[in-house]
This record gives sequence, C-alpha cells and structure tokens, in this order.
Amino acid sequence: MPANPQQLHNAIMQIGSGLAASWETIQTTQVDALRTLQEMAAAPDRVATGIRQAAAADSTLRCAIPLDEDFSAGFPCPPGVGAPSLLAVDGSQFITDRHEEVMFAVINIGSVIIEPGSGKAPEVLTDTRVLFGDELWASDGDLLSEGDVALLRDSAERRSLLANAPAVSGVAVLSDGPLELWGAKDVSDPRAFENALRRYLEDLHELQRRNCTVAGYVDKPAADLVVRMLELALPGVATSGQQHLRPLRRASDRWLFARILKPHERSAIFTVQSSSALRYPEDLAIHFFYLNVGSESQPALARIEIPRWVAQDQHRVGVLHQALLEQCALLGARPYPYILHRAHETARISLQEREQIKLRLLLEMRNHGYEPEAVSGKDSAKSVSSSGGRY
Repeated sequence: MPANPQQLHNAIMQIGSGLAASWETIQTTQVDALRTLQEMAAAPDRVATGIRQAAAADSTLRCAIPLDEDFSAGFPCPPGVGAPSLLAVDGSQFITDRHEEVMFAVINIGSVIIEPGSGKAPEVLTDTRVLFGDELWASDGDLLSEGDVALLRDSAERRSLLANAPAVSGVAVLSDGPLELWGAKDVSDPRAFENALRRYLEDLHELQRRNCTVAGYVDKPAADLVVRMLELALPGVATSGQQHLRPLRRASDRWLFARILKPHERSAIFTVQSSSALRYPEDLAIHFFYLNVGSESQPALARIEIPRWVAQDQHRVGVLHQALLEQCALLGARPYPYILHRAHETARISLQEREQIKLRLLLEMRNHGYEPEAVSGKDSAKSVSSSGGRY
C-alpha cells in the first residue's frame, strides 16, 4: 500500500507554511556567524583559549582549532608547484541478510594511479574479498553487522593506500572521505577497531617515511567544526559552563567559506579538537582546510583532511592544492576529483553483480553436496508483492 496521501499532503503543506520563518532564521544566523568569524580572526589566541577551557569541561567536544593563518582570508593556489603522481582509493561493501538462501558479504576496493605528464593511461586495480561461513561471525558469536563490514572495508581501503603507492617520492595519496578511521561505536568487537586503527597508524607512519602527501577529500561537507569553534569563543560561553549552547546552530562551515573563498582558493589550515585526537599523536594529528573548487556563480566547497606532517609543509600543501584543482576541473560543471570518481566506479558493485555472486555461490554449494536453505517466508512474500502478485 502506498503512503497515506492525505497525511503526506498535510505534512508538506505544514512544512511549506513554515519555510519563510525558518529561512529568515537561517539567514540571520549565517550573517551572525560570518560577522563573528571576521571579528575573531583578529584574536586567534583568544579563540584557542576558549576552546581549551571548553575541552577541559567536556572531553567529547569536537571543533576546529585555529593555527597561525588568518582564518577570515582565502589563500590562492601557489604557481608552478609541479604535478605529483596520484593514487586514489575507494571501497564498497555489502552483506546479505538472513532471509536469503545464502549468507555472504563482499568487500571491493578500487585503486587508481595517475602519473601526470607520463603519457600513460591511468592504472586501475581492484581487490575483492568474499566473506562466507565463519568469516561472517564476530568473536563474540554475533553475526557481523553493517558497521563491522564497513570497518573491514575502511581498513582494506587504508591498506591499499600503502600497498599501491607508486615507488616514487612525493606521490599524493587520496581517499574519499575523512582521513580519520571511523566506526568505533558501530562494531560488535571493540578490539577489532583497535587492531584496525593500530595497523592504519603504522601505515600512515610508513607513508610519511616514503615522503607521500596524504589527504582525505570530503565533498559537500556537513560538519560545523569552525562554526562550533566560533560558538565556544563567544564571550562567557566557555567560562560559564554553557558549552552545550548552540547560538549559531543554523549556520554551516560550507556556507561561511563559500562567502570567504574565491574560486580555487583554500582556507586557513585548522587542527581538530576531539576525543579521538589522542589516537593520532604528533605528526599524525588530523588537520584540515576548506577548498573552493567551484566558480564565481556556483561555489563548491570540499574539506581536505591532512596529517600534521603535510599541514606543516607549505610546499606539500601547495602541491596538493594544485593537484585537486586540476583533478576537479576534469569533471566540468560538477567539480569532483576525477581520480576519486574513477576509484569509486572501480569499487562499485552493481545489483546485477551481487546476484551473479549469489548464484555462483549457490551453484558451488550444490556441486559440493550442500543444499542451501530456502528463502524466508517474509522474503518470498516480498518477491511476490514486488512482481505484481497478490500479497
């Protein structure tokens, strides 16, 4: 049965009636946030002090911390920094559910290597892993969750960064999404996350030793790290125990820097205050900047995450800045790094491929004398319903 049409109509009409007031509130908050940023850029030490005071009272606090660049200014791409070799990695995963004839999961990692000026076509690599049987169960006896499989995918992506990095100095290594390894709260076995993090930090150290420039590219970011920084630096907020207040909640980092950055400019570099910061010590500390890869009429903001060893090297930052602009230009009006797009397309597993994998597994099981279970009644009924039969 479709959704209730009258309830849908009423809900949409109610939303529409409140749009004007909501939009006015958003605009007012955005203007306040921009003004606050411009005022506070003249006193970055006061901003950092406010954050330290707030963090002392709330260890879960997550926000930006300013460094020594003017965070109300934009920074153009430096000329003539050279084009590095590029490696991009992305991954996909899926896990079937208990209602199907056979349970399995697949993790697929796509890696793409481009050497500008070499005349070579991009090198495309895939690494596919099928999980079956005991591999689908966690150490506590529970079936792997989507979070567990996502952690395995993230770990495999990060291992591929090191495994496929070209053996040349100065390669830029890109991943789609944050540089930080996520998933600690979503996995059934915390030890699995800790082991994955340990291996990832070892790989980051090795990439640093190889003189690589490592970055994570977050497209159309939703985080409000800088806005949260501004809120905490407002007079009296950090010292009054009111860190939970969100006076600028309707503003966003993306809106702010779309007004500050001209096309192809980057923002100041920030570091991150968060509960996970201790996991990334010293040269591995997570930093970031915003980059406008769009045009004058249509800004397009990305957040670029980098480790401290990259953030402290202006030449590396400039090389990365230029490489990302060149890659984004290849996709025209909808800017996004071409090499990451290729890695995504390489890693993506279609519904048809999923079905083919399942059928091959079922055939292999029968060839070895093992009869798969039947689909559940629930799944069978869904199939009848979706095919036009009576439910």
